[in-house]
Amino acid sequence: MPTTRRRAAQRRALRWAQADICAGCGAFLPSGKRLPRHHPNTPTFDHVIARSEGGGRTLSNGLLKHQRCNQQRGNNPPTGCDLLWRDLVQARLSMRPRSFKPTFRGGVPNPHSGERAGPRGLVIITEKTT
Repeated sequence: MPTTRRRAAQRRALRWAQADICAGCGAFLPSGKRLPRHHPNTPTFDHVIARSEGGGRTLSNGLLKHQRCNQQRGNNPPTGCDLLWRDLVQARLSMRPRSFKPTFRGGVPNPHSGERAGPRGLVIITEKTT
């Protein structure tokens, strides 16, 4: 089972890849830190291939969904939309920067630190003010 840090890193990567959009309903995914644990809009990790069917908790088998969207699907097989989302997320994850930190060790600037996911998954380059 993944550690808490690994789970948090998976959630961050999926949030970036999905541009804060729920894979179930297409609505905005709020930060889980600001909601009670069992709130219907809390982001949860959805296993595309259910754990009972042999699917693991990996980035290649996961999507972020609202808790209510995840519970609606339950243990049913993935829908075509889930499979499309998984392919989209995998394509975006292959393009993601290795790190989101503004600088690497030794003070070397990260050339990708000015990028952030915008609406509809578009990457927006922000200008840094000095």
